[in-house]
Formats: sequence, C-alpha cells, structure tokens
Amino acid sequence: MANEPKPAPGVPPPPGPTIFGPAPQGFTMVAVNVTAADFQILFGNRRAIIDPKTAQPAQQMALEWGLCISLPAPIAKQLSEALAKSAEGYVAQFGAIPVDSKAKIEMGMGAVALEAKKPA
Repeated sequence: MANEPKPAPGVPPPPGPTIFGPAPQGFTMVAVNVTAADFQILFGNRRAIIDPKTAQPAQQMALEWGLCISLPAPIAKQLSEALAKSAEGYVAQFGAIPVDSKAKIEMGMGAVALEAKKPA
C-alpha cells in the first residue's frame, strides 16, 4: 500500500497489510449539539490570538473547532452505551478514572460543552 512506512534496515516487514488511519489530534474542547436530525460532536481548542502589532498574545482567546462528527440518534445511543462499557472495562483493568476538577461542563440551548482546563 502507498501509505505504509518502509521497515527499518534489518527489520522484517510485519505480516499482512498494515492499516493506518488519520493522525491522532489532541483537543481540549468537546461540544455536543442535539438536533431533531442528529447528534453533532465537535472537537476543538482555544487558542491565543496574536496581536499583529506587538506579536504578543492578546487578552482574547479564539475557539477553533477542528473536527465535527454527525451521528443519527440510533448510532449516537449505541456509541454512548459502548463508551460506558469501555469506561467500565477500563476501571476493571486499570482502576478508577480520575475526575478533572478543572474541566468545565456547560449545558444550554440543546448543547453540552466540555473544556479541559490547563493546570495553572
């Protein structure tokens, strides 16, 4: 396949094809918007706006959405159940999942947003 990396010299290639997906991205914000047609899950980051005159970060932050996933209600419900079961399995294998007390959850207008706060 065209997107497969070449093995290092002296290292045999893995058996069978290797499947690669998109590169993982880190996001600090998640928003869920519910409409009559679907559930929209948005992932994004807050970024500092750079003042062009001073080349310094401005007081204002910008919200940059990087990915939006739209799911019909039946799939969104199955995803919710799968995430709950996965979390239970994680706890059984690795222990309790800590709650981030700095994470902020906002609800309103049919949407839920979660923002992971960076440590001060």
